[in-house]
Amino acid sequence: MLRLSTLLTATAVFALGCTTFNNGSFAAGANKTDALLQQAIQETAIPEPTPEPVMEPEPMPVIEEPLPVIVDNNIETIEPPPPSDELGLRWGGLLIKPQLLASETYDDNIYATDINTESDFVTALRPSVEITLPDSRHELTIKGDYEFRKYLDNDNEDQHNLGASIEGFLKGADWLKIPFAAFWRNKHEERADDLTVQLSDDPIRMDTLEARTGIEIKPGRLALGILGHYGKERYEDGFSTVNNAQVIRRDGDRDWMKAEAYTAYDLSNNHRIKLSGTIGERNYENRNFQGGGFNGPLRDSQTWGATAGWHFAFAGLKGHLTGGMEEYNYDSAAINDINEVVLSGLVSHDFNDKTSFNLSFGRDIYEHPEIINPAIRNQVGVYLDHKLGESFLVAAGADYEYLEFDNLARDDETWKLRALADYFLTDNFALGLEYIYSQRDSSVLGADYDRNQIMLKARGRI
Repeated sequence: MLRLSTLLTATAVFALGCTTFNNGSFAAGANKTDALLQQAIQETAIPEPTPEPVMEPEPMPVIEEPLPVIVDNNIETIEPPPPSDELGLRWGGLLIKPQLLASETYDDNIYATDINTESDFVTALRPSVEITLPDSRHELTIKGDYEFRKYLDNDNEDQHNLGASIEGFLKGADWLKIPFAAFWRNKHEERADDLTVQLSDDPIRMDTLEARTGIEIKPGRLALGILGHYGKERYEDGFSTVNNAQVIRRDGDRDWMKAEAYTAYDLSNNHRIKLSGTIGERNYENRNFQGGGFNGPLRDSQTWGATAGWHFAFAGLKGHLTGGMEEYNYDSAAINDINEVVLSGLVSHDFNDKTSFNLSFGRDIYEHPEIINPAIRNQVGVYLDHKLGESFLVAAGADYEYLEFDNLARDDETWKLRALADYFLTDNFALGLEYIYSQRDSSVLGADYDRNQIMLKARGRI
């Protein structure tokens, strides 16, 4: 039987070999007509892969990822970055956009716990840079950022986080593209993401990588493509703040691979339909940690999926809707196979040049690194932003996530409410105030929490 790893390798080699052919001849946010509004709320951490754009006159890119509604429990980005031609420094054919974000946050529950809550002030500095090729027939975006977080009273929580990404495509003939992307993070797990509430003495460090490449052939309105996806996650262990026992997280280390074939058709410049099929495998480095050792089930699985999607722009609305089926077949008899409907969508509407509304939603199969059983994850986010005069922008919204674990008496509901205001002293320098309330209600004793975060921030860019 042909192994998936062999198929992915062949895909990558074939894609790279085509780059010489005729070489001479894509949270949640709304696009703005007003450049100032587009710049408003950008945070600069390397984002998870985001939905592809839908209003470009050129055919839309084919790399599609669901929009993360609740990415983590830290300060997040609401709006997309500003257009490349509005900011930055020119150097040769490159456009370089450096930025520095400084913030001071009061957090009344830094460990995201139900009892014995701890409050603190958190100072953060986040320099970042984005490099693009605005004048090339190819497309390239490189991003990098560094974050330092300093806690006033709890220095065990101090963090150094890194991120980098590269994304774009190489264009051979007009009908040939080689898409590629890679996203890397070396960061600390957010305390609110610890669903078992083991409370290690230091935040758990994690290293993640996701990459994809392939080939797309599009001689007219019809596009055909194949993609190879690869990802990995690695976690460090810690020690409990309660009894100094070791907190094992290495049983969450995993690699995954996926091959995707798709076809898409442009009904018009503003409407596109897409059919996609995937087959893959997920492999864990260790069995689940039980009874003092890695003695539990191994969570390896084979996966498949099929989806249909529609990208649209009409009657003042723009976005995408995708739906289909996904299945995980586990090697271990101790874990039930799971087959579920999956959904993702993003719809945005500009009421006028000052006010925008954004709705995002998703449903997928989710494997938490600490819990053996998979979960069905349902997410929805709603945001409204409004420009006041020439220098003020306000926004408010809510995110909701519901986790229902398969064959396990557990479900979790997480709410996040946000409000913010930004004042622009100049086009490139802004001051802001943001408030976030988050809450988790879990059927597991001790996993609930309430949390308030108030942040003052200053952002400068060239």
